[in-house]
Amino acid sequence: MAIQKWPDGLPRSGNQIFDTLKSEDNWFEIFQINESTFAFLEPHHDEEVFSYLLLGGNRAALIDTGMGVSNIRIEVENITHLPVIVLNTHTHFDHTGGNFRFNNIACFDDNFEIKNLNKGHSKQFCRAFMQPGSYQNLPSDFKPDEYNIQPSKITRKLKHLDKIDIGDRVLIVHHTPGHSPGSVCIEDKKHGLLFTGDTYYRGTLFLHLPGSNYGKFVESCDYLLSILDNIEALCPGHNECYAPKDDIVLLHKTINDITHDQIEFEIDSGSKFFQCDHFNLRLPVT
Repeated sequence: MAIQKWPDGLPRSGNQIFDTLKSEDNWFEIFQINESTFAFLEPHHDEEVFSYLLLGGNRAALIDTGMGVSNIRIEVENITHLPVIVLNTHTHFDHTGGNFRFNNIACFDDNFEIKNLNKGHSKQFCRAFMQPGSYQNLPSDFKPDEYNIQPSKITRKLKHLDKIDIGDRVLIVHHTPGHSPGSVCIEDKKHGLLFTGDTYYRGTLFLHLPGSNYGKFVESCDYLLSILDNIEALCPGHNECYAPKDDIVLLHKTINDITHDQIEFEIDSGSKFFQCDHFNLRLPVT
């Protein structure tokens, strides 16, 4: 099944099942997954990135902060006045753009991820992601030529299986390298949700980027399959905010088939491109 490209695929079916909240800025669409979980989509850019707000008894967790095109903190504060800890699933530009607006930032303890947050991403680097045709309906005060990701001050370095207690809600950090060295998935034990970042989403998974490692990704798929009994559903980092956990079973099978040369690919844009059901993969040409 071919994945419809942005913006033709909007609105995506995995988002339409949820009620929406009014946003301060039309750059965001906000979906309410349950009484204490909210998904922030940036539908006007071809990244279609998601950030997630999780409310606990005494604080809130914001899983990723999006592209930084508009002020995600205002959207968060319209929902809650709880103190917020930001949990970055990884540190690519489209997941850390709003970090600078918060004081409490956590990412996995990995040099690649820490360097990204400490340095941010320059205008020169970000220019490639603000080309004409990659966006629409930008906020009136946003200047594409000035787009950059400001540095973040890290206040907590996460380890595998770390627990973050936000009050009557415990989040577990699962290290799942592959897309990047310090990529993590975050498990919400209370609701059985797994926030997968860029380790999995219904779209094209990138395993050919600087810092990507296909061998580690294979191991991460094995690991995710081993914890799947604890999971009810997935909340991915792009395109659709809700996916069945059986997508991980399909991902695991697909990766196994690729490893054993049982799936055909084409060379496209300097990478191996595999078209699969619900997702595609880009691997390096070796």
